[in-house]
Amino acid sequence: MVKSIFDENLQNVDVEKKLLCSLMLKEGEAIAAVSKKIEKEDFYRPEHRMVYETIMGLYKQGVPINFATVKSELYDNGLMGKVNRQYYDGLEGVEYTTGRAEYYAEVVRKKAGLRALIEAG
Repeated sequence: MVKSIFDENLQNVDVEKKLLCSLMLKEGEAIAAVSKKIEKEDFYRPEHRMVYETIMGLYKQGVPINFATVKSELYDNGLMGKVNRQYYDGLEGVEYTTGRAEYYAEVVRKKAGLRALIEAG
């Protein structure tokens, strides 16, 4: 992972959290649109990558996406220890703006693009 004095400009963990929450709460229908914009590697935090990948896996299976189903899947796949249950449970309290999932995805994608440019340089 790139570490520099510009690190805070290369990631936005708060937006990553908002994106994950919006996908798990009221904006499940946005998953298809978001999945076209970003991939799990676009997330800065490894925990967010695992949660996003779990959301996408459940979505492909036709399973309803919410905090409980994602949490259960993380446990079933042995990932909850890596995500950290307390950290995951804290996502439920994240405030986000309804209807902004695609915007959040765009921010995550742009930050990933900046990191890729620096790594390539």
